[in-house]
Amino acid sequence: MKRFGLLSAAVLMMIPALTLAATPSEWTGAYAGGQVGWTQTKVDYFSSENALNLGVFGGYNYQFAEHVAVGGDIFYEWNEKKDHKFSGGLGTSNFGSDVYGVDGLVGFPLGSQSQFMPYLKLGYVHLRATGDASGSDNDWRYGAGFAWRMSTRISVHAQYMYMKLGSSSMHWKNETYAVGAAYHF
Repeated sequence: MKRFGLLSAAVLMMIPALTLAATPSEWTGAYAGGQVGWTQTKVDYFSSENALNLGVFGGYNYQFAEHVAVGGDIFYEWNEKKDHKFSGGLGTSNFGSDVYGVDGLVGFPLGSQSQFMPYLKLGYVHLRATGDASGSDNDWRYGAGFAWRMSTRISVHAQYMYMKLGSSSMHWKNETYAVGAAYHF
């Protein structure tokens, strides 16, 4: 499974090299940005809690048809530590998570100048538990969102991402709702 994840990341990172000769379009090119939102974290045997989520990202998109774009990005997200109640009221534990990885994107530019783009994402992540929790795991995440190209250089987005990690005895689920902005180079 880890080899497949590394292979997927390598393929996503090759997208910019394969598209350097492309004719620029509304969504073709490199970008970097940040986002803010909240993450609902649920760990087996603990209450689900909402926490602040902050993230940074950078990547490259290629619009190869009027209504189709593909791309990939790397990201880092920090999720605030919150008190989670243990099942049965036997106490609380304060934990959060750091998440980083790579996402692939398929977008569908719309509008007279392709300025609006709903998209789907699939990524491979590494989660590290922080606070009272400890441990880390790798797995897939997926989600959807939409971006709006406000100008040649600036876009804003809203997105939802879901991931579930863990073993047969313990699962960690993060559902992240975020808004952000990107600068296009």
